[in-house]
Amino acid sequence: MRPFTVAATQVDVRHTDVEHNLEIHLQLIAETAAAGCDLVVFPETSATGNNGSEEVTRFAEPHDGRIFEAIHAAANAGGIVVSYGFCERFRGTHYNTSALVGPGGLIGLQRKVHASYDEFFRFRQAYEWGVYDLGFCRVGTAICHDSDFFESWRILALKGAEVILLPHANRAMLAGG
Repeated sequence: MRPFTVAATQVDVRHTDVEHNLEIHLQLIAETAAAGCDLVVFPETSATGNNGSEEVTRFAEPHDGRIFEAIHAAANAGGIVVSYGFCERFRGTHYNTSALVGPGGLIGLQRKVHASYDEFFRFRQAYEWGVYDLGFCRVGTAICHDSDFFESWRILALKGAEVILLPHANRAMLAGG
């Protein structure tokens, strides 16, 4: 692992406004890349929003959909790796997913393993942990409630993670807003 720079973001995620969310992502990707960062990390479900309501899956899309295309183009332009969250539509169901995207495209996906009480009936839980080589370090991701379980940390470490990303949602968002 070589020295590298990470930008952690706190963004105004709007549950009903994916365009706004994507605009903020693209702006911050450009700014962090210009500042010389190697990796920028966005919160859980930062692109599609998550307010805990039944409509959380309203803006779900495949991992290679429109959001990915826009973020990949920005990552490629800035020469930066981006970690962002979204509601993923995959195999007929929905996942709370964190994507790692670099200049070359998709690096990996981590689907949330431990659903919190407000997500249990909205997202399917995953059963796999991924560790990905970014060239400057090996990372794993524990999405929000995943980080509450020691086994999450242990599995990622045993798989070779040198850094564990911990994207969490902004729970200040009100249901329906």
